[in-house]
Amino acid sequence: MSTHASPGCHVLSLQLVSWTGDGDKADGDSCDPWPFNKKCDPYFSICIDKKQSGSVPQWKNVCSYQSEVRTSVYDNDDDVDFPTNSQLNQFYNPSSFRQEEKWIGANVYVKVTENDANSNDPIDNHVFDLPGRPLGQQNLWAYPNSQDQFVHHWIDVPNNHGVNYARTRSIMSLKYKPVCCKDYYNYDCSVYCVPQAGLYTCDPLTGDKILEPTETTIKDTITTL
Repeated sequence: MSTHASPGCHVLSLQLVSWTGDGDKADGDSCDPWPFNKKCDPYFSICIDKKQSGSVPQWKNVCSYQSEVRTSVYDNDDDVDFPTNSQLNQFYNPSSFRQEEKWIGANVYVKVTENDANSNDPIDNHVFDLPGRPLGQQNLWAYPNSQDQFVHHWIDVPNNHGVNYARTRSIMSLKYKPVCCKDYYNYDCSVYCVPQAGLYTCDPLTGDKILEPTETTIKDTITTL
């Protein structure tokens, strides 16, 4: 395998899909108590960090991919479907983030808050664990050198329960897609290879050098036959 001074390079794309709740806040009280309708007015704070080993917190506001940003407020909505290709206040859905290092996975922190005229109260927190290596598919996010030949796809992370799910019934879904930068390969985007005309090409998944046949090797093959 070819090596390079950089430890790797990848782009992580993240898309918010949906959120549902039952009209209750983290403390168990209704977002809008009687006689008003019970539905919440949620907004979502998002922080995207490199994958941590061991236990992870319920929330971070400073992260390596994207520090805290906020979406729009969804008035009287306990069943949010996030629109795609749209600016949701501070977050564009979907968003992409380039990192000059290999892909090791990520943690996505989402804080759901009730927008209220008097005070903004917490509804729930969601923590998503995005694995660094897909089970059973070694090179899922690698792709050939030509950017017209992607073989990756969005990976669904559905039905993530909030940390206060017993009280809030807060469920959230998203999608993500890690992609190697140009000339980087393997499942973790750590292998650097630039094809050299007449010498070698790069395996589109692993980045291994594939030697091109030379005039001498062709003659040797003909002689052997």
